Amino acid sequence: METNTDHCEMEHRNAQLVRNFYHARAHNQMGAVRAMLADDVVWHEFGNKPGFTGELRGAESVMRMIEKAQSMTGGTLHLEIEDLLANDARAVAIVRWSSEIGDKELSGREVGIYEVRDRCIANVRFFVDDVASVEQFWKTA
Repeated sequence: METNTDHCEMEHRNAQLVRNFYHARAHNQMGAVRAMLADDVVWHEFGNKPGFTGELRGAESVMRMIEKAQSMTGGTLHLEIEDLLANDARAVAIVRWSSEIGDKELSGREVGIYEVRDRCIANVRFFVDDVASVEQFWKTA
């Protein structure tokens, strides 16, 4: 008996959205990044650097933060999805990241929990693996 496993290879639409978001960021496709964000997105980024971390509200605030991070790191910020899980409400990405600022280098992992509404990222929270190192790295930037 032959079985059809084609359906097993299809990725959930929310997983594909988040995968496309990381791909667009990696290729500096800011128009595509912006298109995947809800206008009223709420972005919870670890840290205490106003306008860069904490709670950011609205797509334009998120875009400014993304562009600022790329600028501060001289384009060295690298994000790579290790695993991605999704359902109809959200996607969870386990991400390995690395970055350089001047002569400082840091790498780690984070978990991003993306809530999706109308096929756009509506809310996201990040949890990093080494809070103290990440905060120190961005503090001096």
